[in-house]
Amino acid sequence: MISVVITDAVDADALAATFASLNTAATDGFVREVLVVGAEAATAAEEAGAIIASDLDAACAAARQPWLLILVAGARLEVGWEQAAWRHVREHPGRAGRFRLSLRGGPVARLEEARAELEAGLLGRPRPAHGLLRPRATPGGRPRRIGARVLA
Repeated sequence: MISVVITDAVDADALAATFASLNTAATDGFVREVLVVGAEAATAAEEAGAIIASDLDAACAAARQPWLLILVAGARLEVGWEQAAWRHVREHPGRAGRFRLSLRGGPVARLEEARAELEAGLLGRPRPAHGLLRPRATPGGRPRRIGARVLA
């Protein structure tokens, strides 16, 4: 159902944290494949069974599932994310969705979260750090917010 594309995979520990948040969804069959962009953490990615891609475009082109979930290495999806994503896929076929970014820290982190929400929501420019869920075909319109968060 979903191919996960992980970008900026330069650190094996960051990659492992992202893999861990995908584990339940992979066991349930919601996540069917993982593609990793970046050769720096290739060994860790290959050990986890991921496909290595040279860049984001190549990873998206190689993905075989009808939906893509694009994340940055180190991002962790909150518990229960797969139910929110599944609801989005079912209720908004053909339309992209995005998760809300949640950072650890104080006021500076809250400002960065607000800036990310502004970029993704009002300006329609989500980044991989937002957790972008989109159909393989190019979606129309701004991505809708999914009722879950990406923890960075």
